[in-house]
Amino acid sequence: MRTQVRVVSVEVVPIQGAEIALEASGAYASIYVLAPNDDAAIDLAAREMTHAGWSPVAIPDVRTVNTESFTDDNDALKYFEQCLIDGVVVVLHTWRDMH
Repeated sequence: MRTQVRVVSVEVVPIQGAEIALEASGAYASIYVLAPNDDAAIDLAAREMTHAGWSPVAIPDVRTVNTESFTDDNDALKYFEQCLIDGVVVVLHTWRDMH
């Protein structure tokens, strides 16, 4: 099976006690990974997020991408290209609850 870039998208929250909890209440994560299938992509993305102090709160969405997937999004194309080099790129859009 051929390894391809896949993007795992999921909402995450800080793991209790994680340092990131002081800065953010949650995030939408897009994890670009080189993986042979969706299950492997989800496993790798979950390891990366746990290592960074995040836990998913929803079932992840996975899609296979290529350079044509990003014709109108230069940032996403840069993440894709960096994933080809590094194997994993994590993009977080965080928020902070103001209670």
